Amino acid sequence: MAQFRVCPDSGFFFDKSAESLMKANAVAGAVSLLIAGILALGVILTRWQEIHLLPADVFYQALTGHGINALIFWIIFFEMAILYFASSTLLRTRIAAPRWAWAGFALMIIGMVMNNIAAG
Repeated sequence: MAQFRVCPDSGFFFDKSAESLMKANAVAGAVSLLIAGILALGVILTRWQEIHLLPADVFYQALTGHGINALIFWIIFFEMAILYFASSTLLRTRIAAPRWAWAGFALMIIGMVMNNIAAG
């Protein structure tokens, strides 16, 4: 039997496993956007001629890391959070296989970390 929580403000029914997946994906998306912002500061401060923060090879690593975090991981993690919201909360259904969903989330985190290590 699925366990649902009713939001007192909106009246939406939240499946508890879907709600935790929504939160985890949204937090992972926010973290990847934070990483992209920090790397963007390095890129900006390198392009500023008076500061010129990073050497050329590190500049391109920071630029690549900024690109993959801002254009790929942030979008994918937030998209997954929205998809879990739409598929469970708006339709008032439970997630069919929460363990597989968590396994997919773990693989996404591992892929994000591996890409950031490879770019850095």
